[in-house]
Amino acid sequence: MFLLGLVSIIQITLLPGLLILKIYKVNKGFIQNLVLSFALSLIFNHIFVVLLTHLGINFPVFHYLLFICEVVVFGYLFAADLKEPVGEILGRYYQKIISELQSLIGKEDTETKPVFGKVIYRIIASVFVVWAIICLIWALNILVSSFGSVFTIWDSVVSWNQWAVEWFSNTQPLDTKRYAQLIPTNFSVTYSFMQSEIIQFFAIGFMPLFPLFILLLMLDLGLEHKNLGYIIGLVATRYILNRFYSHFFSSGYVDVPLVFFTCLTVYLLLKSLNMSDEEKKIKYVFLGFIMAAGAALTKQNGLFVFSVYPLLAYLIVLRKIDSLTQKEKIGKLVIFFLISLSLLIPWYIFNEIRILEGAKTNILMLISQDHHRGLTRIQRLVKAYKDLSVYFYLYPFVIITLPLIEKDYRKIVLLIMFPYTLIWAFFFSKYTRNLSIALPLLGMATGLGADGLIRVFTGLISKWKIEKVKAQIVLGSIVILIIGAALLVPNSMLIDLQTNNQKLILESEVNQLIYHHFDEKGKLEPIFTNYPLRYLPGFEQLQVKIGGFEDYNFYQQKRADYPDVKYMLISLYKDNDEVVAEIQQNIKQGNYELIFSKNRYMFVHILSD
Repeated sequence: MFLLGLVSIIQITLLPGLLILKIYKVNKGFIQNLVLSFALSLIFNHIFVVLLTHLGINFPVFHYLLFICEVVVFGYLFAADLKEPVGEILGRYYQKIISELQSLIGKEDTETKPVFGKVIYRIIASVFVVWAIICLIWALNILVSSFGSVFTIWDSVVSWNQWAVEWFSNTQPLDTKRYAQLIPTNFSVTYSFMQSEIIQFFAIGFMPLFPLFILLLMLDLGLEHKNLGYIIGLVATRYILNRFYSHFFSSGYVDVPLVFFTCLTVYLLLKSLNMSDEEKKIKYVFLGFIMAAGAALTKQNGLFVFSVYPLLAYLIVLRKIDSLTQKEKIGKLVIFFLISLSLLIPWYIFNEIRILEGAKTNILMLISQDHHRGLTRIQRLVKAYKDLSVYFYLYPFVIITLPLIEKDYRKIVLLIMFPYTLIWAFFFSKYTRNLSIALPLLGMATGLGADGLIRVFTGLISKWKIEKVKAQIVLGSIVILIIGAALLVPNSMLIDLQTNNQKLILESEVNQLIYHHFDEKGKLEPIFTNYPLRYLPGFEQLQVKIGGFEDYNFYQQKRADYPDVKYMLISLYKDNDEVVAEIQQNIKQGNYELIFSKNRYMFVHILSD
């Protein structure tokens, strides 16, 4: 079973996409090949599973046959590559990455050409390059530490994985509302290979790849364009991902995959800008259509990316291709759009028919109206602002620095990031994770805007010959700037920053899972626990001390004294076996609900006694 699980991961994350890239001939760099192979494999597997299930033949034998055929084709297409020594391959990639990083840090620039300004720029660039490497290590650590995880959070257990089990059972899931199925169909591939849905490790095993690949896309853009802005954007996006999605990385939710496909769609447009080969530019535009379809197949929010992409593809790439007439450009857009649309039709048309027939809930109506519990549009906007906390201030920063951002990315900001943010604020702001289309673009735009400011700053340093100014004048100017910044920074921003950081103390993953649960309920509630919950924002008066759950009589007495407390956060120690055994027995009997188990802590909802 372990071997079949590993084979299924190769099928989900690499093999089909690698073959498609080899045949399509758009290979350009290790990062691009790795990430595109992953994305194309996910889309290919989704189509394959949906097709087999429509035909009523989604059986393991067809997955085995497909894999065998892919291995044979791989051997044929990569025969020459496989003869090359591994050391030479790794050495070549290593040297290329090192040289590109050095070029990024020490690149010549007209604004920073004078020695002093250039030195300042290189120092800043070096800091962010090192910071970006630390961020990549953070993402790698998520991947390693998540091995052996299972589906934990509510929707991933009762919806996303349940739908995967139904696909594996050769059945079209009935209760999917309007949720797209790219991720559940790929979960089901692991079950098909192992011929069982019991082991979940492999199904959820590829999910932590998404945050890593999101950051790698920005790194590759920075290296490709020799633009520090993308590296700063990588750093900003790492903190955005951690703030809004950390408890979803290995949970089975599809919001981070949607972030990935959004980034990848934009990445392909930006990647094509440096190409002189117009035929390759067109190939990248077509791949962008496929990835936009991938966004729509991941979650219904992705339909926004899919609908806006043709306009972006024309404005950023096709409009500038002189060898094509206007009619040919429009013709290619129409053909590419229809091909990508054909990937959506098998699921969306079938799904919409069943919604019209009344067999399903209209989830868009539910989350855009019912979940808001009567809040007006203005109240929703205020709530959205509060939920974004300190990260809200990145929006005015992007607006201010918009003229400093390269013009092609400005189009992405104006056509995707800002419009979708407003749509989210007015209709879908019940959960910040629904902003998954805009948030990575916000991180990238922040980086590009910051790079623009750095260029202006270093340019002024060189122009004004600040290196000749006496140190005491510089020191006085810095003091004035600090005082000015102190006057301009609102107290609310500091409080928000403190609150967000305070939520990460002690066991940060446990904290975030608790906050996530109560965010969905709409209010915080008291909890029996010896965990120092009182130091977390909002829980100052909500910790009901119960010892370490090691004294059975004391546990029972506390439960009797506080009958209205319906939650327990239990630390799992060897000396509290009796209490824990009783709690687990109540979970099995349905009296208690296990919300999560993480880092030797178990969070339980008391339903009845």
